[in-house]
This record gives sequence, C-alpha cells and structure tokens, in this order.
Amino acid sequence: MEVIFLTYLNRSGSTYLANLLSSSEKIIAFPEAEILVSLFLEDPFSNYNPPDKDKRDYLLSLLYNDPKLKYWDLGSEVFDPATNNARNVDQFLKILTAYRDRFKPGATVFLFKAERLIHLIRKVRWDKTGVKTSFIALMRDPRAVYASQSRTISPLDGKPLSENPVYTALQWKQFAGICSYGGRMDAFSLVQYEDMIISGQKFIEQLCARLGMDPGSITPGRGDLYRRIPQDHRAIHEGIQMGPLAEKTDEWERVLTVKEARLIEHTAASLMRSNGYQLSEPVNNCYLYLIRFYREIIYFVNVLSRKAAFHIRHSK
Repeated sequence: MEVIFLTYLNRSGSTYLANLLSSSEKIIAFPEAEILVSLFLEDPFSNYNPPDKDKRDYLLSLLYNDPKLKYWDLGSEVFDPATNNARNVDQFLKILTAYRDRFKPGATVFLFKAERLIHLIRKVRWDKTGVKTSFIALMRDPRAVYASQSRTISPLDGKPLSENPVYTALQWKQFAGICSYGGRMDAFSLVQYEDMIISGQKFIEQLCARLGMDPGSITPGRGDLYRRIPQDHRAIHEGIQMGPLAEKTDEWERVLTVKEARLIEHTAASLMRSNGYQLSEPVNNCYLYLIRFYREIIYFVNVLSRKAAFHIRHSK
C-alpha cells in the first residue's frame, strides 16, 4: 500500500490533478472529505479509543451525515471488531481501504487530498509504519486562485469561496511559506498549476519520476474521479473533463480589477517572486499598503477569534 497526500489552496487545480492521476489503474483518488483530517490526521499515532458505542456511533453518524463524507457510501464495514485499540492512522486507512474495495478494488496507491494537509507534513509521514507516503503540494498564481474563488459559488452555503483578495493572498502566502520548508524534505514534490496546464506530458513524466511511477499509466481524459464526485459538486469541477486549457493560466488578467490584483501582489510579493510569478508593478503604493494593512488586521483577529471559540467549546 502507498499513500500520496495532495495539498493545495482551494481552486488551484487539485481536482484536475487528482482526476488525471486517477487514470492509472493503480491509483484511486478519493473525493474530498476534510472531516477525516480532523478526526484522524491531527494526531495519527494516538489510539482511536475508545471505539466504544458512543465513539462508534459518532463516526457512523459522520459517515451518513457529513456534507461530503456521506457520498462515500460507507457504513459499519469501516470498523474492525477485532481491533479495540486502533490508532487513528489505522482507522483512517481502514476507511480508505473500504472505499477502494467498493469502487476500485485493484488500486494499490491511495491519493487523498485536502487543503489542511499542508500544516501536517511531518505528522502524515508514515514510512516507519510500513506504509509508503509521499506529498504533493500544488501551487497556483494567487491572482488566478482568487479570480477563481471569487467566481465559484460553494455548493455547501451558496456563497463565493472568497470575496476578499487580501484574505486569499494571506492564505496563499502561508501555504507558499510552508512549501519552501517542505521542499527540503524527502518525498515532497512542489508542482505548479501553470506547468501542469502548459507542459502537459512533460509535467506528467517529471511528476511520475518523483513518485516512482510509470508515466505510461497516466492517460489524460481517462480519469475516473469526476464520476465519483457528488452531483451537487460537479458544477464547480466541470473543467477537469475538458483537458488542459492554457488560457486559464492568465485568465485572472481579464477577471480581476487592477485594485484586486495589486492588493494580492502587495500582500505576497516576495513569495510570488521566489516562485516565478511576475508582478505587474512595483509594490510601493502607500494607498494599497494601508488597505492591505487594515484587512490583514481584520483577518488575523478573525483567525484568533475562531481559534479561541474552538478551544472554549472543547474545554467544556
């Protein structure tokens, strides 16, 4: 068994990449289910214990009711009655294996994707357990990310994925900063959306070389993930069926206002440059600096408020 973890910032092309890799008979790409990250990957080597009745019932309720996990169509088969002290990692793999057995029994490589995995790079490296793991971080120009987020309506709440270019730029900046560190680790591959779309077969060959896979097993347009995406989520992923569209790489220039693009550049200028993204103009505009500074304060206040509320709820 092998596990490939794919992390990204939302609307960076991760579903396209996952669907592309799922064209291999050896790879099963799982639909998104962030709840599995919270439950099992934050502390993978602690025991999933108890699986007493309450804990078991809680997990079953998530399998049936979580907005994304319920579409995995799993039930009590994810539990091993002979194992009362399963670790979180074991329960996680049990769920993935149950899904694999139902939808693609011959697959030996699990491709699991989630945004928050970027913060868990060290925790989800399990080579010492006998499970080979590797990590793919997918990066995209933050201006293009925001352009896509601002026009994409979430099927969960009916709102745009982002309405604030500074917030998106701050998230991208954090993601890119962690990627700079992760690039020094074994089995970590940082790839860029623009290369994936423009380079095509060359990109596939380079990525497969890093993963130790046969590039001949990957066939663009033959991925099987799309048909397993929940019906109400397919509308925001229709593009993955069309193949690489080169115009998507600079579409942000036609979509964003000058102010939106400059705010993103002001926020993430240094890391954009270091990752090869050309800035539109020098970033020394005082007016934009004040707007960015104000929005950054609001952003970090909101982040700290959410963290405080989380700890208060869980301390009761």
